[in-house]
Amino acid sequence: MPFRSPSELADRLAAEGAYEDAATLLRQGADAHPGDAAWPWALGRLVLERSSSADKALEALERANALAPGEAALWVDLG
Repeated sequence: MPFRSPSELADRLAAEGAYEDAATLLRQGADAHPGDAAWPWALGRLVLERSSSADKALEALERANALAPGEAALWVDLG
């Protein structure tokens, strides 16, 4: 089954306990698609949910916000 969003596969990996694999996938996607806010946004959300590293989550979410500043849902994640 194909995945519809960057976070869908990462969410599945994280749910199976493969958090590091999920984070790596999203980091690689963000690097490969530097103009696409979906990758760092998904990474920031994953880190917020699964890690105690608020700094890393904020860094990813701020990168996503720079790419998609009008995305209201992203502002919610930024808090």
